[in-house]
Amino acid sequence: MLDILFIYPPIYFNKEGGPETMDVEHPPLGVLYLASSLEKEHVSAEILDIGAENIDLNRLKNIITEKRPRVIGFTTMTANLRGTVQAAEFIKQNFPEIKLILGGAHISADNDFINRFAHLFDVGIAGEAETVLPAIINKMKTNQPVEKFYQGVPVQDLDSLPFPAREKLQHVKYKKGAHIFSSRGCPFKCVFCSRPALSDKMRFRDPMKILDEMEEIYKQGETFFMFADDTLTLKKDHIIGICQEILKRGMKITWTAITRADMLDEDIVKLMKKAGCLEVTLGVESGSERIRNEIIKKNLSTEAIVKAAKLCNKNRVNVNAFLMLGFPTETREDIEKTMQFYKTARYNIVGVHISLPLPGAALFETAKSENKISIDTIDQYARGELGEGFHGSWPFYVPEGFNLQELEDFRKKAYFKFYFRPSYLIRRFFQDISSWENLKYSIKTGLSLLTRGDTSRQ
Repeated sequence: MLDILFIYPPIYFNKEGGPETMDVEHPPLGVLYLASSLEKEHVSAEILDIGAENIDLNRLKNIITEKRPRVIGFTTMTANLRGTVQAAEFIKQNFPEIKLILGGAHISADNDFINRFAHLFDVGIAGEAETVLPAIINKMKTNQPVEKFYQGVPVQDLDSLPFPAREKLQHVKYKKGAHIFSSRGCPFKCVFCSRPALSDKMRFRDPMKILDEMEEIYKQGETFFMFADDTLTLKKDHIIGICQEILKRGMKITWTAITRADMLDEDIVKLMKKAGCLEVTLGVESGSERIRNEIIKKNLSTEAIVKAAKLCNKNRVNVNAFLMLGFPTETREDIEKTMQFYKTARYNIVGVHISLPLPGAALFETAKSENKISIDTIDQYARGELGEGFHGSWPFYVPEGFNLQELEDFRKKAYFKFYFRPSYLIRRFFQDISSWENLKYSIKTGLSLLTRGDTSRQ
């Protein structure tokens, strides 16, 4: 009998019981860490990535019947809350003896969800679960009483964790590339981000341990890596250590990073490039410095962003910019600055999204105070009362003086201005012509932008 079966749920299940999800590109790294941590404590674990494996409810029933897990654990964000509730209802109806545990980003921000849906979930865990989950599973195995809710304890020594159990999902065909965490936490307090609900305390892995993990994957034939840290260059000696270790081991790899513009300098960019960095993504958030700093609390100047982007241009590192529309007090002048931001440097990709007030983020509390959203919204979404999918049913933040259609129109216009410039089209053609897969992806993305103004499935 299996101790625990982890389920990474889809956005929702359709009327036929099939999973509907956003594009699934990579395995859920957090769940892989949980599985390896449990097996280190002699607790057997397996994982289902419902969307990536295209598992409908009938097949899910057959899998559960075959594996006979004592416990099923869900790792859930707000976006896939509906799919989680649907799966839990289905499991409780067909396998009432199985205990259900809910963890992940949503319950970390909305602890009371476990009480509001107590009829479905036996235990809720907020925050990082590696330190508390083994004991909970062992209590359930021996029919000992457990609490309804547990607060996870952040892992202080990340190097004590075993590598993620990637072998659990090696049969699933994900996109090329391996995700790697070199740290956990984020010290910043951007108003749209619910990340601090999981853990805001920064902890770093030893660069040698990071490269041990990467080398293990590299020996299996993977040469492309994506650092999933919120700010890879937050600690200068950390990123230097990673780059130096890559070079020392002679690994012929390429990789990408996300960071803040004010945490890049020329020496760092040069070293990153030398160590194989292909691409850096910067969180610009808004082209308006007033919105970025007074409202979003980014504390980042436009000058610093442009300087960092041009450093990447100079050193032939692709640079992407993520921007958002829809913040308190935002004006048409602010939005126009965001729409024109692409002119400040040579960006490879520009993403423009409308802000979503998510539980755990300060923007959610602002939207609540303005009666734009409430706790009832969460429960209505989880029950499927707001419609299908996430985008289009979960409320966007629409500032006073605008409507949602106007923001959508601004977003499409921004995409059209950036992606359909002759200079950009020519540059991307010659950049992608060496790879038919890249060229196909660029054409598909361009058509999507032209028709919907979006770069991913909604």
